[in-house]
Amino acid sequence: MEEEWGVELWDCEKQISSRCEEGSNFVVFTREFIKERVKLEQSYAKELQKLVETNRKDFKSIVQKTPKDASTAVAAWETMLEETSNLAKQHESIAENVTKNVTEPMKILLKTKKAEREAHAKRLTKLQKDSDRAENAYDSKRKAFEKAAKEHADAVAKAEGANRDQSIAPVKLKKFEGEAVSHDKKEQMAKADYDLAQAHVETFRTQYYTVDIRKVFNDMQKMEMERELAHADQLIAYAKAYTAVHKTVGACLEGATEAAQSIKWTTDSTRFVERTKTGIPPESRITATVSTKKMVTAQQVNSKRVSKHKLFKTTSRKKDAIRSDLAHLTPHQRERALREKLAELSNRRDKEAKAKTGFEKTIEAYTKNPAMGDKKSKDKLQKELDSSRKQLTEIDQEIVKLTLYLEAYEDTKEGANEEDDWDDDEEGAVAGEDGGDDDDEDGSGAEPAEPTKFETAIALPPTLSSPAAPAVAPVTLPPPCAEVPTLPPAPPSPPEADLSAPPPAHSASADQRKSVALYAFDGTGETEITVAPQEPVTVTEEDIGGSGWVRVMNSMGDEGYVPASYIK
Repeated sequence: MEEEWGVELWDCEKQISSRCEEGSNFVVFTREFIKERVKLEQSYAKELQKLVETNRKDFKSIVQKTPKDASTAVAAWETMLEETSNLAKQHESIAENVTKNVTEPMKILLKTKKAEREAHAKRLTKLQKDSDRAENAYDSKRKAFEKAAKEHADAVAKAEGANRDQSIAPVKLKKFEGEAVSHDKKEQMAKADYDLAQAHVETFRTQYYTVDIRKVFNDMQKMEMERELAHADQLIAYAKAYTAVHKTVGACLEGATEAAQSIKWTTDSTRFVERTKTGIPPESRITATVSTKKMVTAQQVNSKRVSKHKLFKTTSRKKDAIRSDLAHLTPHQRERALREKLAELSNRRDKEAKAKTGFEKTIEAYTKNPAMGDKKSKDKLQKELDSSRKQLTEIDQEIVKLTLYLEAYEDTKEGANEEDDWDDDEEGAVAGEDGGDDDDEDGSGAEPAEPTKFETAIALPPTLSSPAAPAVAPVTLPPPCAEVPTLPPAPPSPPEADLSAPPPAHSASADQRKSVALYAFDGTGETEITVAPQEPVTVTEEDIGGSGWVRVMNSMGDEGYVPASYIK
């Protein structure tokens, strides 16, 4: 059971007052420390964010040369920068929470307890003054009684002496006896006043020590208890401000770790090849004519094209032509650029179509219910609708134009492949005539040699006309839409699937087939997966329901959905 200060420390007023003051000073001491800690958290968060922003600015120059979708390392570092920024935000959150839940409540606590201490001090001062008045009144009555008693004793002594002295006249003797009687009455009156004062001071002392001072000291004890418990709660809040973000900080660090672990050299190498290769076939035959011209490589030809563009002035009309058909690029780069532009235009058209539908519905609602908007608002929406329709028309025209460019390029490429195949057949026939039908070891009738490991790993692009190129079916365009031709068509949304769990272990069965990705696809949804052009995949779920999506598994064992038109 808690001991009461008013009972156990009734005579320790000074020590109790000192204890209360020291408790408040302790709150001030801890508050100053926490305030400095808040400044450190704010400074750290600010410097960390500054470091991230500086790195991002420098990082942009690298990203321009190596896009995010072309390198898993670049994407991983971008994610790690984002997680570092989130980490800085957590330190900002710590500073805000500590300021809100700790330092500010401490400030209010100190102010409140200071006012209470001052009120208790005033009560003690008043009680002390009342005690002093009672003690002074008692001392005054006591001294008056002592004086009256002494005077009475002196008067009695004089009267007795005069009575013994025969020479004293009777009149004078009578006078001494009268004075003795008078002083006796004064003594009796002083004694009565002294007894009353003594009774009063005893009553006051009982009230003072057993009621008044005890109540003040107990109230001060309660004040200190409330101050210490509130201080404890604030210190707990200070600690929880850090533990509350531990889960988020851990998630940031785990995200950075997963980003670093997502770096895949095979994917980066494949994407680099797809973005860099020109698609120009190497010289496979030697002509009979001897030329004195120096042989140049495809890279030198491309560099001369770039130099020509830099040295010679190009008119705006020619610039527009270069921007539209991309004929200044190498074949493979041109094909890839056309497909990327068509995909970008398709996305733009989807967004613009949604915006147009929203404008039409709003105008229809305004027409049915005029109270929803005035004529000015309706006219503004009509202008935005007209602008949206115009944008859609322009996008459709651009899609048609780029689609025609791509179809023309595909026709040209197929024609070149057919011509190369005819040449190869003709050369084979000539070789057969020269070589005869002998089945010797070196004859042409021998079975073709198996490709080496190196030739299998680094094969020529399927679009090359070289005899060593593997026979791959040419990439054909999906049938264009009558209104909006998109390339390739993408379904509106992938089927729902739980890809957060580890993919099931698939075994080779009849419902699986090996395939290859025709186009690059960036899987942004939770159920989608990113694939690169010519990336080998295993189809684990066919498009049976006509959703336009198939489920595939890459060489790393990751599974997800991609458009069916993107898979061979």
